[in-house]
Amino acid sequence: MPARTTTILCAALTATLLLAPACANRSVPKEQRTPEQSATEATRLFNLGRVAEKRREWADAEVYYRQSVQAYGDLGCAWNNLGVVLMQQQNYVEAINAFRRAADVLPTDPTPYENIGQTYQRAGYPEDSLRAFEMSLERDPNWLPSIRGYASSTKLLNNAREGDLDVLRRGLMLETDPKWRELYDFQRLRIERDLKEESER
Repeated sequence: MPARTTTILCAALTATLLLAPACANRSVPKEQRTPEQSATEATRLFNLGRVAEKRREWADAEVYYRQSVQAYGDLGCAWNNLGVVLMQQQNYVEAINAFRRAADVLPTDPTPYENIGQTYQRAGYPEDSLRAFEMSLERDPNWLPSIRGYASSTKLLNNAREGDLDVLRRGLMLETDPKWRELYDFQRLRIERDLKEESER
């Protein structure tokens, strides 16, 4: 599963900033910019990062996203997308740090923790991955990408917990992809069997 970039919140911010007076942000020293000017500059850099990312120019995208969050540290979508391009470059530690910052700035968005889960999976830490997907699902219990990630981590760990069954059942109600439905159903049956065997000991 690919990591998920964020654009909606930045698009909303850009639309809001269009109502502010126009300014040439690049000619204003950073320390003299108003918050609106800093956010406008950050959004401009974010959009350049998106262009580079679409071209799979990860290093260039990283530079733009870093400049974006330096211009305006509360641009959560830029922190999230910085994490994505760092993950693509296998810089997992910094990617997780960027996603954590995005999660702080975007307290209701399940995407940053979903991406932390993906990063831990790629790095080979399924327990940490599972916990990140749990945190994503705490924000949105029906967030299908994290249900998928949770099921994958459960399979890797060979877990058998009641809570795992709840997530898998919810996935079966929401999922339309036959491949994922098959995984949920297989894991559900395995966990039910394991829990039954454990209770009979």
